[in-house]
Amino acid sequence: MTDEIPKLLKDLIHFDSHFRQNAVRFLGEIYVKNYDKITKDDKNKIIEGFLCRLDEKEDALEVKEKTVRELGKMSKYLSDEEINQIFRKIAVYIIDEKIQGKDIYVLCMKELLKGSTAEACNLI
Repeated sequence: MTDEIPKLLKDLIHFDSHFRQNAVRFLGEIYVKNYDKITKDDKNKIIEGFLCRLDEKEDALEVKEKTVRELGKMSKYLSDEEINQIFRKIAVYIIDEKIQGKDIYVLCMKELLKGSTAEACNLI
């Protein structure tokens, strides 16, 4: 299943939002089910890809919602450093006055905190 990662990473930037949404779902499943088998490089690419889907340029709310849910499921597998990286990126969206729909970013932070270790929460 980990051999599907390169294709799914390409689908994360597909022009069709259904492709992006499915890629988020499948990459999240692969991350959780095959955590020990995925290379560090692929883990980083998945996280970066998910952060791009939370970007203000992503126009499909369904994709952002799916990304938030998958990050929540992945949170117990993320390192403290990765959680901190995600929080820093999301905090920028929340603070920026020009960005609308900030509730999705607050929800993402909440989902990450639910699955995070106490140490990760203290870092944040």
